[in-house]
Amino acid sequence: MKMDFNKFLAELKEFPAIKAKKNTEPILKELEINGFKSPHVILFKGEDCASIEFDTNSEYEVVFHADSITEKFIEVNPYMAGYSLVMANVNDIYATAGKPLAMVLILAYENDQKQIGDDLVRGIIDGSKKFRVPIVGGHTHPNDTRNIASAGIIGRVRREHRISSSGARAGDIIVTAIDTKGHVGQKYTFGWDCTSMKSSEEVLRHRQAICEIGKTGFASACKDISNAGILGTLGMLFEASRVGAIINLNQIERNKPAHVPLDHWTKIFISTGYILTIKPNHISAAIELLESHDLSTSTIGKIDDSKKYKITYDSETAVFFDFNKESILG
Repeated sequence: MKMDFNKFLAELKEFPAIKAKKNTEPILKELEINGFKSPHVILFKGEDCASIEFDTNSEYEVVFHADSITEKFIEVNPYMAGYSLVMANVNDIYATAGKPLAMVLILAYENDQKQIGDDLVRGIIDGSKKFRVPIVGGHTHPNDTRNIASAGIIGRVRREHRISSSGARAGDIIVTAIDTKGHVGQKYTFGWDCTSMKSSEEVLRHRQAICEIGKTGFASACKDISNAGILGTLGMLFEASRVGAIINLNQIERNKPAHVPLDHWTKIFISTGYILTIKPNHISAAIELLESHDLSTSTIGKIDDSKKYKITYDSETAVFFDFNKESILG
């Protein structure tokens, strides 16, 4: 049965994980205007990670990120929530072509929910081992009134290799690089698990692909596919880069797992999934490199300078977001 394209886009625009992105912008704007300014901060607005220089002579930058897991996810599957907390933070560091160094945690759970707390910590430990990033401290509230799991992560990247989230330029080709060998979460259905059943060597090999792309200079921008899904993550990249694009939804459909409906696949957090904008003369080499790391790639669109995010499906085309007059980030 043919998908109702306009209904699909209208429902996607109301997807909570996309709508929620606006809520962070007023806070970040207030901090940007009134917070302390440092010449060592290189990038942060619109980025997956802030970039901070060690010193002006260093070949490396520090990359910083923080993330949290929803209370609903913690309650439904505390073990996977803990595991995913590590994974989500690690993914953002790798999106810069950087390497994670260490994480700190903020954990809280209700005093009558010790099992949730135990499972949450067990997931965090397994995640730290899987992705080989040490947990070096933080703050805990084991007798709180809510279940909370947040973390901050620090990494480093060579200055000339770092890929930003806001560097896309007109003419760039948009590529997804995804591990499609996995399954939808059993308890949390808006997650695609393609790491828990695999070795550290396998999951780090996938992520190392982005580090290799950084070394080549093939990519102008990169983001990991967040809880806003493929199409929401694309929108954030376009808005941060101040560009437009046209996305071919048929191409996304061709590269999805056969048993996952398209309208669900586009809203799902993908545990190993990256969106890259590739300079046109490097597209073949970039795809070859990504696929050599066992990632499934798809060329799904092209960047333009319209500031309009357009999606095409079969013979239909519609503007999903017009960044000249509306916003995802706020």
